[in-house]
Amino acid sequence: MYRSIFFFLVLLLSCTEEKVSLPVIPNKGITEVYNTSNIWFFFKTHKGDTTASVNSRNKIANTHLIFHIDKKLQLKHILPDLVAIQNKLQEKSMHKKEGMKNYFSYADPAHKTYALVDFTDTRYFMENAASLPDSAGNNTLDICDGRFVLRNNTYPLPELEVELKELVADSVNTGPLALRFCETLTYDQYLHTKSLLQLLKVTTVDTEIIYSKK
Repeated sequence: MYRSIFFFLVLLLSCTEEKVSLPVIPNKGITEVYNTSNIWFFFKTHKGDTTASVNSRNKIANTHLIFHIDKKLQLKHILPDLVAIQNKLQEKSMHKKEGMKNYFSYADPAHKTYALVDFTDTRYFMENAASLPDSAGNNTLDICDGRFVLRNNTYPLPELEVELKELVADSVNTGPLALRFCETLTYDQYLHTKSLLQLLKVTTVDTEIIYSKK
């Protein structure tokens, strides 16, 4: 896997002045991945509106894909292009190589490199908050506006690791955890959550709900 020293914790796209500011996460992640190519999601503003500018021209067929996404983007900026890329990757092709995976990248300050979160099997669905059940349910993690709901209790987001560790230690909990995120959640907060779930080996449902608050 390509490694880069993160003196400024920023990945630069070669031959341009564009940059992606990755989430900085002090969690050990996946590192031993080879035969990779890259997709970049840049943070852009136009007339006061934020957009994601996607560069996938470095994508090579039959490789693992690493998605480098700017931490300032919100989920609503990322999802349309991310889902479109996922759908295209799922299309059957006689030249498609089995076993290729998709990864999110983040800066690992301890090792001055980047680590990965596997999201190959994750599928995203956009919903309106009004269509969701009032209760998140015992096996649902819902994150929005600096707080999260877990086992029908609400906590400030900094307490997420403590509560997830208690969930893992609770032998009564046997089902996979369903995930719900509001569309205004930053990619930084989202990937911190995904990295933590990976680190703690929390089993989750493949389908993730991204909901609007309107």
